[in-house]
Amino acid sequence: MSEAADNVEVAERVRDSKPLKDEESAICGAPRAIDGEKEKEDLKEIGHYAVGRHNAQHGKKLKFGKIVSGTRQLVAGTLYRLVIEATDEEDGADAAGKLFEATVYHRPWENHRSLEHFQLHEPAAQA
Repeated sequence: MSEAADNVEVAERVRDSKPLKDEESAICGAPRAIDGEKEKEDLKEIGHYAVGRHNAQHGKKLKFGKIVSGTRQLVAGTLYRLVIEATDEEDGADAAGKLFEATVYHRPWENHRSLEHFQLHEPAAQA
């Protein structure tokens, strides 16, 4: 088959292909929103890890509550940027949950997980 015939065949396949779903057309390496309760539930382990590492590094007594929102980005592993609700045990049992921003880098094939960032969440100012 000639190169011109190959090009025509490829063009026909592209023309006849179905549109990609949103998740299939995302730019490789771009952050993707964490959607739905199922996905948030699946990330509880990452949230527990982030709170536990922060407690160990800073002598705090935060207790993980839930994943509020976040993104995941495929790099050489997965970079999770999460907003986590946690309560501070030092504030007492009736204390309201606070929101924290956490960034966790995870490379499961190397059994590597690291807390890159953890701080109190400051919501964006409303205009």
